[in-house]
Parts: sequence; structure tokens; C-alpha cells
Amino acid sequence: MMKVSNDGISNSPTTPKQPVQTTSPPGRDVAVQGPSKEANMYTPSPEWLLLLEKVGHQPDVREDLVQAAMARLGRGEYATPASAVKTAEAMLNSLD
Repeated sequence: MMKVSNDGISNSPTTPKQPVQTTSPPGRDVAVQGPSKEANMYTPSPEWLLLLEKVGHQPDVREDLVQAAMARLGRGEYATPASAVKTAEAMLNSLD
């Protein structure tokens, strides 16, 4: 297991999770119930629902960006050594 602390990351062993007591302590007759299903339900805010609706209406391909890239290609903006370096860096960074 990996341990993360303020000093960094180490591969030192960590303490395994302790088992949770599932029975009532001695002298207790009533078992404690967990939260109800209603307490665990998430209700999205109106703002979140509006955002989801707007995102859902966006096309999978942004035609404006495709046209802009094609125009730059046509002008030869990507046919430079600096552009090749930027492209290679972007590809390598996308692997992170």
C-alpha cells in the first residue's frame, strides 16, 4: 500500500482497516439503525439542472473550432518547427 503524508509519498505498509462492531454493546437492547434511504438521496439544484441541460444541447463536435483550425492549417500556421514542438508536448502531456 502507498502512504501519503505531508512529507511525501512512501511505499511503507499502512495499518489495515479495523473491523466495525456490528453488534450492540452489552446492556443495550436497541440496535441503532443507519440513515434512511431519503437521507442518502441527492437532489440537484436548479442551477445544476440548467447547466446539465445546456451541456446536453452542445454538439459533440464544435464546428466553429474545426473551421478555425482548418483556416490555420490553410495559412500554414502549423507547418513550423515551433508548432511541431507544441504538438508533441501537448500529446505527451495528455498522457498524464
